Amino acid sequence: MGRRILLAWLTVAALAGTALADANVRRTAPIAVPPAPAQTHLRPAGPVADFEPIAALVAHALVVELDPAFDRLLRELLGSRYYVETVDPCGTDAGRDCEHWPADRMTLWARDYVPAFVRRADGRLKVVRYLSQNPNRTFYLQTVAPRQRHPLQHSLTPNATRPAALLETLPLIHENGNLVTNGTSLFLTARVLQENTIPPPDPHLPSLGFKRRSPDEIVATLARVFERPASDVIILPTLPGERTGHIDLFLMAVDRRTLLVPAVPPEALGHAVGPREQQLGITTALFLDRTAESLKALGFEVARLPMVAPVLTASIDGVESHIDPLHISPTNTLLLRTDQRAVAVLPSFAVAGRTAAFVAMQKRFEKQWAEFFRARGWETRLLDATPLARRGGLFRCVTAPIPK
Repeated sequence: MGRRILLAWLTVAALAGTALADANVRRTAPIAVPPAPAQTHLRPAGPVADFEPIAALVAHALVVELDPAFDRLLRELLGSRYYVETVDPCGTDAGRDCEHWPADRMTLWARDYVPAFVRRADGRLKVVRYLSQNPNRTFYLQTVAPRQRHPLQHSLTPNATRPAALLETLPLIHENGNLVTNGTSLFLTARVLQENTIPPPDPHLPSLGFKRRSPDEIVATLARVFERPASDVIILPTLPGERTGHIDLFLMAVDRRTLLVPAVPPEALGHAVGPREQQLGITTALFLDRTAESLKALGFEVARLPMVAPVLTASIDGVESHIDPLHISPTNTLLLRTDQRAVAVLPSFAVAGRTAAFVAMQKRFEKQWAEFFRARGWETRLLDATPLARRGGLFRCVTAPIPK
């Protein structure tokens, strides 16, 4: 077919204690990551990266309730560019199937339903809507686009100096927390394959182009919509023990050349509590090391920053027996670049019941995170992310940028 497909697979052992299998990387050509272009209109077409300038940042009003300190910081940093919305598909807005998909299953995690964006070679934006089994997420764009002050309405409306953004539907079930890009390559976990190889019973999906696809067809669809060759679509396995299956808890594109993958050093493994946490820490450390080495082998520059081993905490769902691992990761840092400044909002954590030595180690790691971003020209703000982390996400998860 003339397409080059690259799938990077790392097979991770189950948490029961089996050994991590060797990485198996299938490729047909090396990836060349271009340097950052001097002018936007000369750049190759491709997905818009987190480190690029934004026109606005969207968050749901639940953020104000759950993490008021984060809300205040965004208002301070962004002013009118910070847009808080109150989408309520099972209340004030026209909801769909609210019996099975209540509003709180949609609203907090803005990254997972606000559209993605492509910057074409001529500089024009393309808005990429994607699909969800939750119909309220799928039809989010139709709900908010008519709102006169909504940032997406601004993008979709032409003016004297700017044409309207193009609009295209990615006919795949997808959450944007499972997409990281450096502007050319697209990185996702195998969750995108799992969700699109077996058709769900949701009746709204077939009419929007959803159908069962093979892994190669899924890769080809991503490449076509995001206007990159199929060899630039890289699929990695999910982080062991992490329930969302999203890539942004273990991978971040810092710039067009550099990827960030955390590392769990031996010092951190020494602070894991109990057999289950110790085993999960070892498995996570091996997974991250193999991921970094595989990406280096593909030609990427990979930076490493330390993180503590996953911490087992009581689930926010209130069921006493439910325990979730808390991944205290630097890769969910929120990057905010405007015409005036570039700020990295880094997550800090308050983990109850840990030793003073653990807390000191964690603070030392967070200091290294801040130094890393400052060395690359970012102002840094360190903020407690614990209220969001216990619900399964961090600062990137609850916000969605609208590019300039």
